[in-house]
Amino acid sequence: MAIIRLPRHWRFPQFKRCRKNLRPVLLGFDTDAADYVPSPPLEQAQRWTSTYAYAFDRTTAFGFQNALTYQVVVNWMIAEHKSQGLLQTMVNKDPKEYIWIDLDSAPEAQTAANLLFHLLQTDSVHNGKSQ
Repeated sequence: MAIIRLPRHWRFPQFKRCRKNLRPVLLGFDTDAADYVPSPPLEQAQRWTSTYAYAFDRTTAFGFQNALTYQVVVNWMIAEHKSQGLLQTMVNKDPKEYIWIDLDSAPEAQTAANLLFHLLQTDSVHNGKSQ
């Protein structure tokens, strides 16, 4: 089962047209842990959890001799968006990333997300409890 990373406010109803066993799990990411309140059209299209399901620590080390952190992915994205003004001031900020799950995106969406974060073996937090 595929896991796709999307901002929480995006919607892709075409995923619903896929056969259920081929649907990806949609994850929404934000650096703000505030409860998510969808707009009425989005609420009808998707069923995001109102509180985040995971808190992911971007400073978690990995790789050879734990020389890298997941912050490298964010810093790369910032570097690629050179014309975005103040985006460059966000380098190495917001060490936590909060993750919501669209529970209707795929069968067993919660189970697939749990497996992903278990495989990453990070210090992510699930529903307020350390993994």
